[in-house]
Amino acid sequence: MVSDNDSDADFENADIDEHDWVPNPPTESEVVFRTVSLAALLWRTQFEMHLQGDPGSREAVRTQFNELNEWMEKEGIAEHYSKVETELFGRPLGEWKEADVFQNIWRFEALAGIAWSIQQIDPMPSYLELVDGRRILESASLMGSVERLQKKAALRSADEINKQQETAEFWHWRTRTHMLMLDGVTPPEGDSFPEVISRVVEHAHSNGIVSEVIDGDVSVNGVAYQTLSRDDWSTIASISIERHLAFNWLAGHAPEKDWDQTPTDT
Repeated sequence: MVSDNDSDADFENADIDEHDWVPNPPTESEVVFRTVSLAALLWRTQFEMHLQGDPGSREAVRTQFNELNEWMEKEGIAEHYSKVETELFGRPLGEWKEADVFQNIWRFEALAGIAWSIQQIDPMPSYLELVDGRRILESASLMGSVERLQKKAALRSADEINKQQETAEFWHWRTRTHMLMLDGVTPPEGDSFPEVISRVVEHAHSNGIVSEVIDGDVSVNGVAYQTLSRDDWSTIASISIERHLAFNWLAGHAPEKDWDQTPTDT
């Protein structure tokens, strides 16, 4: 899911004085509805993906699509969608573009963080491999009663969430640094990317954010991040971007708790 948009300059609100900023984290109820909203989005994304691969299955998919809509209406989920999600759900079945499916199927990684935050999955999945999306949807009963989920949910402490936010930010930072290197960007005079990476990785290691360092870089299953293949790097990058989005929202970084406007600058 790595995109040019993600490597752009920091968000519009980057010029706000950080000393004036106060985190505004969502409530437990808001996290529950964000969880089921993402679950609904991911089911719809899978329907659209299935239709793009097999247009002849429209009637079978429509039956499931209707069941999804009935559940969303019954549970009052639509009012909790973000603006982007509202626009996507407003399109007729089969009218999503390939880019929409590609972008949103990665939301399983964001959902992992959100579901973890209300203790519906444990432990927090690794940043080194994709989550089993269907397992999360089924084990957390995310297509059942929202009222039942609210009774089961227990929002983790701010310290736990902030620790995960730091972890997600580190992995996303490592992604962007690698991207800068691939793009041939020159580091500041008197410094080098290996030196910058080594400093940050050692700091992350000393703070328990990463468990192993190799050759001055974070270890990815026993090899240095810098040696990853393009495919392996791209997968880990996409995981980190989605998790960073989720944990920044949970930590209260989004203006007015707006999911679509959650900043992920590093």
